[in-house]
Amino acid sequence: MALAIRTEFELDCPKAQAWVFMTDATRAVPCFPGAELGALRDDGFYDGAFGVKLGPMTLKFAGKFKVEAVDEAAGLLKVQAIGQDGKGRGSAKSDVRCELTEAQGKTRVLVNSNVELTGSIAQFGRAAGMIEAISKQLLLRFSANVKEELGRAAVIPSPVTPPVAIAQVQNRLSLWQRLRAWFVAR
Repeated sequence: MALAIRTEFELDCPKAQAWVFMTDATRAVPCFPGAELGALRDDGFYDGAFGVKLGPMTLKFAGKFKVEAVDEAAGLLKVQAIGQDGKGRGSAKSDVRCELTEAQGKTRVLVNSNVELTGSIAQFGRAAGMIEAISKQLLLRFSANVKEELGRAAVIPSPVTPPVAIAQVQNRLSLWQRLRAWFVAR
């Protein structure tokens, strides 16, 4: 089963700042609900995993992803992800094209995803609308997490505030926010 999914969101920062964040896998991938980043391999792929609840099934894909094309001048980023469900129910392949444009100091991110599902998970083809809705919900959560991370990076502590206290507060907030995001995604 093949799906084409189009989503967009806006970030309250200039394109250059959004670009740096979006092209840094170690910062961007953890913002995607259910995604786990593994080691960078010699072939340019990262090991990774992705979990999602799809109707009555909870799927956990183990696989790899790679940034295939980066064109900063055009604001174009292409990513390929491939994974197998751990219980042998099928596989997923996704080619994602992100285009970043700037207007009035904000960045618009247009995401076009081509997703191919095989095996028993492809039976949800009759419910392609459900898969598309879940995908859009995940991207909306991703955009909220990116906004949060970019906002956190913009906060500059005052020199009188001890750095250790700031790190402790940020760690507590981060843990709480990630737990909240985990429950919302379920």
